[in-house]
Amino acid sequence: MYDVSPRFLNQLAVDRRDSLHRSGASARQATSLRRAGAAVVARIRPIPHEEQAPAPAGGSSGLLTRREQEVVMLVADGLTNAQIAESLCISPGTVRRHLENVFSKLGVNTRTAAVARLREG
Repeated sequence: MYDVSPRFLNQLAVDRRDSLHRSGASARQATSLRRAGAAVVARIRPIPHEEQAPAPAGGSSGLLTRREQEVVMLVADGLTNAQIAESLCISPGTVRRHLENVFSKLGVNTRTAAVARLREG
């Protein structure tokens, strides 16, 4: 579905770091956010789009697409939908749709709950 090459991931990290610096986050906050984001990503199992099964009915946890993983990682870093959209070169509406899919798959209703659910494992 999406190419997640090392070059792309490196650029994503650079963009997040730049965003944190622009927002005035301290080095300590940035480190804390990076650790939280890494923990979230470590708990998400990436799968190719074509192997993806539909999410189970009833809001139970399903597997996230790579793009959904990227969005949740940026949510964990504290970015707004507009900042996520800019970082991933997609529209804010697409970010909202990805988050709706994540909420449905994880059985949650908020961004904070989605990140917390992924941290719980």
